[in-house]
Amino acid sequence: MSNRSDGSDDRVGAATLRVWGLPDPGRTKQSRGDAVIVGASRRTPGAVILAFEAAMRVGVGRVALLVPGSVEGQLGALLPEAAVHALPDDPDDPISGAAADAVERADAVLVGPGFDDVPQTRATLDAVLD
Repeated sequence: MSNRSDGSDDRVGAATLRVWGLPDPGRTKQSRGDAVIVGASRRTPGAVILAFEAAMRVGVGRVALLVPGSVEGQLGALLPEAAVHALPDDPDDPISGAAADAVERADAVLVGPGFDDVPQTRATLDAVLD
């Protein structure tokens, strides 16, 4: 089954994964880059966990999570290797402190896994971009 207009298949399967090289181990975690994942909700905290696992599997050195305060403690306990920061209670408020520092130094930022409210997601995206 193809899902590209040229008829080729762009799915990543076992054969593709076997030929991809492993990430460069680098000398330190810092040399492998920083990622920030902004997401989760009380109903869907697992989406951030899956995104975290994917980032680690592709070789990211350090991952920070920015999540609602209602799940911050739970995710921190489940993922002790992650830096977990609470988002502001009001999505229109700016992100500040250690959370803002993590976004500023990140090599990649993923916004949205597990968010379940479109207007709040948009407000959080705007806060991250600021």
